[in-house]
Amino acid sequence: MIDGKAEHQLSTLGVFRIYDGQTGEVLKDSRPPPLAVQTQAVMIGLHAGRFADNWLRWLYFLCGAAGCGMIATGLVLWTVKRRRQLFTIDKPDWGFWLVEKLNIATLAGLPLAMIGFLWLNRLLSLELLGRGKWEVDGFFIIWAFGFLLTLLLSSRHAWRLLLSLITLLLLFTPLLNSLTTERGLLHSILSVDVLFISFDVMFFILALLFAYITYVVSFKKASHQQKIKSPSRSKLQMENV
Repeated sequence: MIDGKAEHQLSTLGVFRIYDGQTGEVLKDSRPPPLAVQTQAVMIGLHAGRFADNWLRWLYFLCGAAGCGMIATGLVLWTVKRRRQLFTIDKPDWGFWLVEKLNIATLAGLPLAMIGFLWLNRLLSLELLGRGKWEVDGFFIIWAFGFLLTLLLSSRHAWRLLLSLITLLLLFTPLLNSLTTERGLLHSILSVDVLFISFDVMFFILALLFAYITYVVSFKKASHQQKIKSPSRSKLQMENV
């Protein structure tokens, strides 16, 4: 049997041929699936980047991170602009309050749930019945917990708490991996395992990035908001003319 390698094709569908070992006659050949299935498989292959080498995969990652950053900054800037147009900054209307809470739950709660998913993968027992389902359920439970915190706390405190938790989890994920598996950072360096070294180093880099974001949200944003005064009703009416 000869099977095509996934890294040499865009589609995720396996392509194989079975030959007779003595005569070389083709005994069985993989039939092409329907066009819709082929299209779906190619789109998945393009999204996963399994065909690409390491450099192209890094480019995939950087472009994806840039796209996520563009979306995140757009959501935050929208709330910043709208906040300046409120009659009372400390008591926003219900619509603005809901959008701001959803932004926090998405931009901070979702990364927290993603890191929590990795921790569950390492902490849950291998003998646990339905372990894979518990990992998925735990992801949504953590995300829901983050959303609940945003509802109970003020926006600034919710940002600070969720971002701090993300920073700590990212920072200690390589340590958790070293304690729970045999492929820790030191072992990866000694065995020149580039894949696992890249993962651990990226966790440290992301931890530094989120630590800086936490610092900006906790201190710089607080000092900036103190300088912003609530605009008067007459001024707002003049701006809307």
